[in-house]
Amino acid sequence: MKTELSVDEYNAVLVRFYDNVIKPYKECDTELIISKPSEDIFDSTSVISDKALKKLQAFCSSANKSTGSSHPLDQERWFAFICQTVDDGKTFDYSVLAKFLQDENYLGKKSDEFNGVMGDFAWDEDQAYELGNEYENSCVILRYYKKIRGI
Repeated sequence: MKTELSVDEYNAVLVRFYDNVIKPYKECDTELIISKPSEDIFDSTSVISDKALKKLQAFCSSANKSTGSSHPLDQERWFAFICQTVDDGKTFDYSVLAKFLQDENYLGKKSDEFNGVMGDFAWDEDQAYELGNEYENSCVILRYYKKIRGI
């Protein structure tokens, strides 16, 4: 008995559901706004601005991936990214950010021969989720601060 679907199987079910249920319903002149399924490739600029993405890329390419954002220079780049997303009013959900930080297709795959902790490659799951949680908490604080200060 199969207990879970692969990404391809899940996407196939989603597309079939859209084609067989949603699309015919949409053609009945319903008032609902229904979007079609998106592409398989995640577009980060659909969530955050291009300026914020550049700041995230700068952080990811320079940061020590074993310590997250704890080094002062890494922390500065990380905070610049967080502040940019809050200023833009376009923020990641923590789990979406964590998954994005682990995306080897976008950020690169660490080669087996490379023993370093800095460079253009994806984050491991633990660090990615830690950064995602840190990001979400920081955004909440910044939004609150801006709200009470009228910024």
